[in-house]
Amino acid sequence: MAVATTGQGLRGELGLHSAVPLTRDSLTPWEVVGGGRYPLGRPELFALGGPGLGSAPGTPAFRVLAGVGLDALKGARSATRAPAGLAPPHRPGIEAQRRTTPALHHG
Repeated sequence: MAVATTGQGLRGELGLHSAVPLTRDSLTPWEVVGGGRYPLGRPELFALGGPGLGSAPGTPAFRVLAGVGLDALKGARSATRAPAGLAPPHRPGIEAQRRTTPALHHG
């Protein structure tokens, strides 16, 4: 679970991470991480850090993450909507199939 700010420039982020144990007697690890992201066009720099909570194996005392991310959708056009002023393409094969396919009725 995470919450983040939006907009231009530096953005904040706060997250709560856990894992699902595979046996009933296992302890559940938890981590709280907070930090920021700074966009540089499509790439963005990020840094996060926070404590591990609990005593489950693999739970860190403190975790730090830093890196570069790539916004794959930035500048991309929507695949589900035509640009303003353009109608969706006419597809006669699909329209004919819709007209000739019988509807299923449950009774």
